[in-house]
Amino acid sequence: MASPDLQLIGGIRVRTILFEHVYHDSPTREEDIRNARMSEVVYPGRLPLRPHLKYVVCRTAYDRLTLLYLLGEEAEKFRSRIVTEQT
Repeated sequence: MASPDLQLIGGIRVRTILFEHVYHDSPTREEDIRNARMSEVVYPGRLPLRPHLKYVVCRTAYDRLTLLYLLGEEAEKFRSRIVTEQT
């Protein structure tokens, strides 16, 4: 499998994550895909999500409920954008 490329995003050099490796419905034993699924984005400082974030996709309804609970009073602002994957 091809490794992700480095890109310049907002003045920061980042390694892109292949979305098709992270989010798909089939099981795998491929190391590249397993590693991509454990990826995380680390941004120095605060990153304003409102202008960039369209949706948060939770794997289960319980994950969605937990996230909404943890958001507290802010949950209502984001409720329509926090969805559960369709199975």
